[in-house]
Amino acid sequence: MAKISAGLMMYCIEGRKIKVFLGHVGGPFGKRDKMWGIPKGEVDNGNGGDVDIEDEKVVLNNAVREFEEEIGFAPKLKDAFYLGKVKRKNGRLVYVWAFQGNGREKFVKSNTVELEWPPKSGIIIKVLEIDDARYFTLEDAKKNMHKFQEPLIGMIYEKLKDKIGKEEKQRKLF
Repeated sequence: MAKISAGLMMYCIEGRKIKVFLGHVGGPFGKRDKMWGIPKGEVDNGNGGDVDIEDEKVVLNNAVREFEEEIGFAPKLKDAFYLGKVKRKNGRLVYVWAFQGNGREKFVKSNTVELEWPPKSGIIIKVLEIDDARYFTLEDAKKNMHKFQEPLIGMIYEKLKDKIGKEEKQRKLF
């Protein structure tokens, strides 16, 4: 069974703009361009084994765990919905859910990971998995995020484009 990953895309709607919350890769890899993306990680069944993608609850729980580890707070998934999947360059599929934040969420603190740096040096360093996170407009997100995650911008827009108008109308009522 192929390995899969899962992630969460938190969004907010401000005025008539959709914004998404992205994290920046920490450590030496974060110095490259387009190193912002959704919090995500490899899915396992809790015993270190592979998971059947049909077990949506397990996959979503892994996405929640990754968000909390990488961003530093537990997401509130009241109205979460499945957004879609994207494929990494290595062929791994990333299953993504979206949920609405309030637009005021802040990056707290990420977990750390160990990696060999420089590569093949035998030197192990400890770095933050995510060193910053914040909201981006869809246009700015697409300019800054990992290439393989760019399709998520079109997906979230398609799911929310009708909601933008409804929220604007509701504001005018009050």
